[in-house]
Amino acid sequence: MWLLRSRFVQFEFNRWQRLTLPFHRLTWAVRNTIRRTGDRLFAKARIRAYLDKVYPFRDPNASHPGQWIIDDKIPGGRKWEGQRTWRTRIGLATICWECGSPSTDAWNVRLPDGRRADVRQSAVIWQKSYAWRRRAVPPLVWAYGTLQLHDSDIEFIDLDEQPSYSAPPLADIPMIEAELARSSEFIADLQDDAFAMMAFHHLSQLEWMKIGHREYHAFNGSGEVAHMIAGLRRKGETYIDVEFALSGRDKPPKITRPDYYAALLQWHLKKIGWRTHTHDEIHAMRKENFRQRLAARVEVLREVQSLEQRSSGSCDSWLEKPRPRLGQSFFMYESDDPAWLSDLSAEEKVASSAELIDRLDHLAATRRISKNEYDVLRERTFNTFFG
Repeated sequence: MWLLRSRFVQFEFNRWQRLTLPFHRLTWAVRNTIRRTGDRLFAKARIRAYLDKVYPFRDPNASHPGQWIIDDKIPGGRKWEGQRTWRTRIGLATICWECGSPSTDAWNVRLPDGRRADVRQSAVIWQKSYAWRRRAVPPLVWAYGTLQLHDSDIEFIDLDEQPSYSAPPLADIPMIEAELARSSEFIADLQDDAFAMMAFHHLSQLEWMKIGHREYHAFNGSGEVAHMIAGLRRKGETYIDVEFALSGRDKPPKITRPDYYAALLQWHLKKIGWRTHTHDEIHAMRKENFRQRLAARVEVLREVQSLEQRSSGSCDSWLEKPRPRLGQSFFMYESDDPAWLSDLSAEEKVASSAELIDRLDHLAATRRISKNEYDVLRERTFNTFFG
């Protein structure tokens, strides 16, 4: 048996698969290179074709190709009747429309300083609304404003007061966002794009606990983390920008010193009394999860062994053609220690290998298992990985 460590599983390759693996890797690399090159070369053409199809041009002086009408199905509601989306040219600028209102994108718009640029509509979470925004001068990344449509041009006017973030209040139950938002040192370090991305990933992916407290409020998903980071940076970004590697730059930021930034984040959180699991705690949790998955597989194996006592052809034929061998067990996670496999009993080694799946498929091929029984056992087998 030859094992290949992948991101989530260990693949069990036979000799032929092992010999042909370099060829397949080269094929994948060539295909990806061709795809990326095609994306760069034809991106503008695809975008233009999409806009021509979804947002066809109309005369700016023509009436709208639709109107709002009363929706009888919803009390007090209304719906748009007619063409929903289109584009118009107004002087040197172009703008998209949806349901009678400017929407989504505008190109070659006149800015307050006289320059021309493309602007886009974006969700402003703090105000629970949408606003137009343009590229700003550093240290800002985006500036928000409104569009003024004239007879011969479109003008972008900056808002007198840019959208701002309000931190949640401190309460009796500790809240990690409220405490981080009041750390001036943390806010200062967040201005570094690399640290901001590292903070986003670690705060989203790790479990954080308030030292000395049983009850506390941590982040509820990556969206909350991104929302806080965007607000504390005060650069005009939204949570979507943070989630997509600080979008809006010519090149995404690179984290060149991950260990340094990870330690810096730990320092900031320790200073306000928060911590995550230690390495030993994480290792113990992973091993416990490994044992639980293994126990579930052993139960499936014992049921398969029981079904193997049936005589061939005892069930109706339902398998149209033999299933191909998967060649992998779909059992090991990337974080699992391969050394754990050496401590398994003979039964557990079979349960954690691809042999379990092959034996289940053999039951179907020899008509010793019904389709319902097969589907249930196969789902339980793969749920030990995906579940």
